[in-house]
Amino acid sequence: MERNLRFLLTKVKLGHQRRYQVWFTKKFLSLLERENVLIDIVRFICCTCRSSSEYGHVVDVMLRWAVIGWLLMSCRKSCVQANFKLGLFYDWLFFDEDDDMMCVEPAILLMVSIPKYSDITNTLLEFLLILIDNYDVERKDVIIKGVLSAIHALISKGVIKSLDVLTHSDMISPLLREMLGKLLSFMETTRSKEMQATVLIQTPVSPVI
Repeated sequence: MERNLRFLLTKVKLGHQRRYQVWFTKKFLSLLERENVLIDIVRFICCTCRSSSEYGHVVDVMLRWAVIGWLLMSCRKSCVQANFKLGLFYDWLFFDEDDDMMCVEPAILLMVSIPKYSDITNTLLEFLLILIDNYDVERKDVIIKGVLSAIHALISKGVIKSLDVLTHSDMISPLLREMLGKLLSFMETTRSKEMQATVLIQTPVSPVI
């Protein structure tokens, strides 16, 4: 399976992927009881496979986020779909800016792919926002910090320019845009406090005469 996944991600040209998707599905996912393997596949793609864009190359092969979007739509059981999305976002929850950004790249690129996949974008954004509130209530502040760190890293490293496509698109649910806006305002407040603290630390104290 690993060899076949790597083939999809390195050899299959965009626009010619349909027959390879059918072939992969028949070989590995045709039986309903095999569907749980999708959760392992999304973790494998996020943590192990690396996109050629990581090295600054322009590519015309299937991208990781596109493969993940196709696999997400292949989930037939709701419990598998929920765990698939958790597998996609897991690295976001405790992300540190020294961590490997490529683990969080596929989710954001899939979400900003609207208007092509607006249903998927709404589904993923809703799941992420619910996850922040409910995954670990006692450590919600840690999870918020992790998610905001992931977003900041993705923007600062140029993976995306901003989240404007999510916060201003009419294709995103107004409630989700509002919830995302509140989360991002928290990030701005936190960054502002950090900058103020840095200035205070760096400002020399005049000696008392």
